Amino acid sequence: MGGSRINFNFMNKKLLIYSFVCAFLILFYLCVPSQVNLIKKREKDPLYQLNMGLLFLNEGKIDLAIIHLQKCAQLDPKNYKTYNALGLSYTIKREWDKAISYFEKSLGINPEFTEVHNNLGIIYQEKGDFERAKKEFEKVISDQNYQQKEISYYNLARLYYIQKNYEESFKMINLAIEKRNHYSIAHNLRGILLQEKGKLKEAEHSFRKALEFTPDDVVINENLIRILIRLDKKEEALMILNKILPLAQDQETRERLKNILEQNK
Repeated sequence: MGGSRINFNFMNKKLLIYSFVCAFLILFYLCVPSQVNLIKKREKDPLYQLNMGLLFLNEGKIDLAIIHLQKCAQLDPKNYKTYNALGLSYTIKREWDKAISYFEKSLGINPEFTEVHNNLGIIYQEKGDFERAKKEFEKVISDQNYQQKEISYYNLARLYYIQKNYEESFKMINLAIEKRNHYSIAHNLRGILLQEKGKLKEAEHSFRKALEFTPDDVVINENLIRILIRLDKKEEALMILNKILPLAQDQETRERLKNILEQNK
């Protein structure tokens, strides 16, 4: 009798495993068709393609973004947001003519999509066509319904700065900050303009204000460091420099910071 005893624990485990495998196979064969159907559905879903394009655009995967955005444009040729996103993609690739054509296509579908004028202005500015850039930024500012005018004020301020029209640049940057006080790059440009005016303490304040919102920004920290050195605050300047040096991503910036360090030991 003892030799014929069955180990029910062992049999139960085998049965459990067998049941699990069977259940898995059933689920697998049930899920595969649904997954295939889902993929096919997404292939034909313009909203899904647009969202994927925007996701890859935000991640800096521009070529993947373009693939999905072009699919969206094929599926929904009247979606003006798709063409704007394609314009942004080609702006990042610095393919200006393609970017402009997509921005203009977006405006052709929806002339009231004001954000596109900002994007066009940036391209014309990069191309050195300052008059056309200025007109595009002014179109944004003149739109009573547009809520983010600080961007265009900043863009105009930057344009005037490039042209060395510091007074107009200063007016625009102050308007940008009035619209959005936590606009870090606007405070940074204001600091640069104050430095041009020789107002070093006010420039220091502007750079510090900018860093309240983006404390790890290497460029703004570098601007503050240079001002602090000129104001004979070398100890603090070097402390900040040592903190941000590991954050510098490109070789040129690292070398520039190292030169400041060597010159002020």
